[in-house]
Amino acid sequence: MRVSNISRVPKLPKIRRMSLREIQATQIANDFNYPSTTSANKWATRGQNQVAPEIHNSISSNAELPRDLKNNEQQKSFFRRPWFLIFAAIFCFILIIAIVAIILAMICSSTDHGLIAILNRSSPSGWISYSYNYSAIKTTPTLLFGFETDNMHRFYLDTVSVVDNNVSSIELLTNPSFENSTMNILGWITSCETTCASQIVSGLECSGLSGNCFMVYCNTSNSSISFLSQSFMATIGNTYTISFMLNHVGNPSTGIMSFYLDVN
Repeated sequence: MRVSNISRVPKLPKIRRMSLREIQATQIANDFNYPSTTSANKWATRGQNQVAPEIHNSISSNAELPRDLKNNEQQKSFFRRPWFLIFAAIFCFILIIAIVAIILAMICSSTDHGLIAILNRSSPSGWISYSYNYSAIKTTPTLLFGFETDNMHRFYLDTVSVVDNNVSSIELLTNPSFENSTMNILGWITSCETTCASQIVSGLECSGLSGNCFMVYCNTSNSSISFLSQSFMATIGNTYTISFMLNHVGNPSTGIMSFYLDVN
């Protein structure tokens, strides 16, 4: 029996995995681009790309610094524009007017007035004499009269006096009966005359039908309050007599007007 020859399969060489360092050393020695070397280079490149984003982000953030500075300059230039300055000036002007109006509304009000006396009037009263006592708590108190009027009501004030009960012969007010006044009210201060006004009148309109007196009136139908005041010297603890004559002229059908007396 003939035995056929069996072909021998060539023995494959044993493949050993090379490290990256060996591949790079072989590439440098032979100056030869081997396919596996390219793969290794790709692998190395991939590793570098993993680090590159962080470096790139760092560079990008540094590159944005000039942009931030530019934005700051743009914001500064925005506030320097003429139209913005005009708007800011108008806003401040309106704010000041609003604050002043609020303060005047608080000051020119009957709230917290009339601590010594409040006299409500609707019908004409004629001249009536009033007298009140005040115990001094400061050395320069201020006598304050408040007149609430409208265009249908008027108040007349005359013969005002403040004396120390210990020395009743000495008048402490300047120009108490308004006799030394013509146009200006010497020694007295008027305030809160927004829609109302005051003036010195004489003759038949005053008490005794002669001399001068003080009149307050308004030009609008809305009632408003105005004040007349004068400070005087006092001794703390002493008692003072405040006296005056008051006349109210008005239409009773238009409501009640008030007169206030305070010493502040």
